Amino acid sequence: MKIKWMKDSNINEIWMNPKTISKYNFVEKQQIPITYGTLKVLKELKGNNTLQYNEVGVSPQFSQSIKLPDDVELHVQIKNGGVQFGPLIGMLLKKKFEKLSQKKLELLKERIPNSDFDHGVVFVGALDSINETNKLIKAYYYTKDHEWKEGIFPLPTVLYNRVYIKKNQLKLLKKGVKMQVINNCLMSKSKLWRLLCKDSSINQHLPFTQSLRDVNSFIVMVNHYETVYLKPTNLSRGRGILQAKKMKLGFLIKDTNTREQILFTENELSHFIETLTNKHPYIIQQGVPFTYENSLVDFRVYMQKDEAKEWNCSGIYGRVSKPNEVITNLKHSQKIVPVEDTLRKYFTLDQDRCNNVQTQMIQVCKNVCVSLEKRRQSLADVAIDIVLDEHLKVWVLEVQVNYADDERLYHLPESIYKKVWQTPLYYAKALTDF
Repeated sequence: MKIKWMKDSNINEIWMNPKTISKYNFVEKQQIPITYGTLKVLKELKGNNTLQYNEVGVSPQFSQSIKLPDDVELHVQIKNGGVQFGPLIGMLLKKKFEKLSQKKLELLKERIPNSDFDHGVVFVGALDSINETNKLIKAYYYTKDHEWKEGIFPLPTVLYNRVYIKKNQLKLLKKGVKMQVINNCLMSKSKLWRLLCKDSSINQHLPFTQSLRDVNSFIVMVNHYETVYLKPTNLSRGRGILQAKKMKLGFLIKDTNTREQILFTENELSHFIETLTNKHPYIIQQGVPFTYENSLVDFRVYMQKDEAKEWNCSGIYGRVSKPNEVITNLKHSQKIVPVEDTLRKYFTLDQDRCNNVQTQMIQVCKNVCVSLEKRRQSLADVAIDIVLDEHLKVWVLEVQVNYADDERLYHLPESIYKKVWQTPLYYAKALTDF
């Protein structure tokens, strides 16, 4: 059904054609519940013969504090004995509202599908723009003219989140309202191992990982695997990662700036580990790098819930590091390469093998997502970093929930990077049932 704006009308009233009122078993002057997002109010129903059968007349002023935007395609549903306006979909993208600059908002336009997506109201907001008491949020909404406008909204029925909300704050936020918050999860490197290591369908694809506790835990690991990685459990973008190798005499430690040091004695090693772990808790992880002419080669896989509410791969690309680097993150990448080109050039695979390996990579990543969901992790949009070894076995290095929307995506075909950005909205809309 459609909205007919009644701009000079009473905000406590709603209008329908008398035949529409009869069709839905309503009665004139009846108080019926009207819902917009998580906000529900009662309005008096009145008949109006000038309205079409598929129209509902309403004031743009929904309540004392909320105005319905008249520059979006807002839809109407009559169900469960009431009227629903929507869909209202929120995206929580920053901690601070001031970070939603005009430059950032211009980039965020690429997140909004413009062709086949009948989106209702889509807004972007920040954690500090939420009024937890009144269940309202100050945000920018996307208009029919493809512009952002500021407004005040009730909390949406579906909130796509890229800023972690702490459990106590989330509990307070959801108190008294039915709101689904999707993708609210912290996934540290140690937590990933702890959740998945007992899953027989996944653990064979995980490099062995444990806490870096002391010099003994280091020596046992490096003696067994020869190359290991030391990673801070809660830092991202490659910060603090070190590579360690066993040498004939001592241990070679290499950082992400390719600086090297050799630790010869156990005392030196013990002091190094103590200094390191005093700053951040660290894990020590089995090294499974694949190298090509001294460059590391790995893959990033984007896994997202889609409009069918199923996990699907929205895109994959290969990452090739600069020579002798420790990691392949953006700062350390020599180039990114389409997945098929990566498999053909660096792994010398023919087309059939490329297809089979790519299918295997996606299936492993899907299994990871499903397994994490079974363990009560709120996920819908993740970037998974994986490695193929020389035997073409898939190894899962990391699952990133709040991954950076970095410039590498622009080096991929537009169909891929737009799919990565826009799929979460299709999923969010599917959850609204509009």
